[in-house]
Amino acid sequence: MPKVRIIKCPECSDEFELEDYLEIGDTTFCVSCDVELKIIRLDPPQVEVVQPLDEESGLDEEGDSNAEEF
Repeated sequence: MPKVRIIKCPECSDEFELEDYLEIGDTTFCVSCDVELKIIRLDPPQVEVVQPLDEESGLDEEGDSNAEEF
């Protein structure tokens, strides 16, 4: 039987169960505040808030470069 992994959201402090198929580097969403969380550790479970890309990063919403191709 898989071990239940409980995560505490760093944004809203709500606790929820981490799906057992998720691994380090995967992302999930808080069930309460819907913030995107990246899994950085499994035992004990630890997550960090995924920061949205700012407009100055040179990437558009799809993650493509804004540079023109020649």
